[in-house]
Amino acid sequence: MIKNQRKLYDIIVLEDSSQAVFGGGQKVTVSVCKMLSKFHAILMVDYVRDSEFQKRISSLTKKSIFLKKEAINPFNAILNIFRIYSFSKKNEQVLFYCTTNRGLFYGWIFSFLGRKYIYHAHLARYKCIVKFLSGKSEKIICVSEYVKDFIGSDKCVVVNNPHSFMQ
Repeated sequence: MIKNQRKLYDIIVLEDSSQAVFGGGQKVTVSVCKMLSKFHAILMVDYVRDSEFQKRISSLTKKSIFLKKEAINPFNAILNIFRIYSFSKKNEQVLFYCTTNRGLFYGWIFSFLGRKYIYHAHLARYKCIVKFLSGKSEKIICVSEYVKDFIGSDKCVVVNNPHSFMQ
C-alpha cells in the first residue's frame, strides 16, 4: 500500500427487508449502496432472501448472508450476532451501515469489538432507545430536520435526498 493511502472500508449493510414491500427506506438504501459500491465492497445482511429489495441490491453486493428473525426466539438474536461477527471478521476494515433499529442494535453490539457503525434514521420513533444505541456511532444520517431534532445528537447530519449525490 502506498504511504498516505487509506484502506477502504468494506461496508456491511444491516437491512430488514421483511418489514416492507420495497418501501422508501429501502429505495434510499439501494441509492446509497449504488454510491458506496463505487469505492467500497458492499456486504449485505438481511432477513429475506427473495425480496424485491434483494433483487435490486444483489448486483451491488459482494456477498450476502441471511439471518433468522429473533422476535419469536431470542436465541436467534445470539446466533445472528455470531453469524454477523464471523461474516465481519473476515474483513480488516469494516463499517456497519445500519438502516433499522434492529440493525442499530447489532451495530452497537459490534462497537464493543472495535467496529464502527453509522445509523441512517428514517423515522422519529423510540427516542430513548435510538439515542442510547446510536451513542457510539460515527454519524447519524437523518432524512429530515424533524428526525434530527427528535434524536437530538451532535452526530446527526441531515441528508434529505441521497439521489442528489449521484449526479
